[in-house]
Amino acid sequence: MLIQLHKLLDVARCYDLLRQVHWPDGAVCPTCASAETVKNGKDKVQIHCQHYKCKARGVYFDDLTASAARRYHF
Repeated sequence: MLIQLHKLLDVARCYDLLRQVHWPDGAVCPTCASAETVKNGKDKVQIHCQHYKCKARGVYFDDLTASAARRYHF
């Protein structure tokens, strides 16, 4: 995937790109790898960060869970 850095100047675009790279086929639970997830609101501080809930296990996670951005605090 070609990433054009000039397009990352917008926070919303950064989160969109992160979702595309992290979950190209849609959000997947980091605990059980189930694709049965639902959107569960947005973060109160980072308003473009999507929250999710795993239907199979009831686990809550967000766009940054288990991502390089979370590990390295980008």
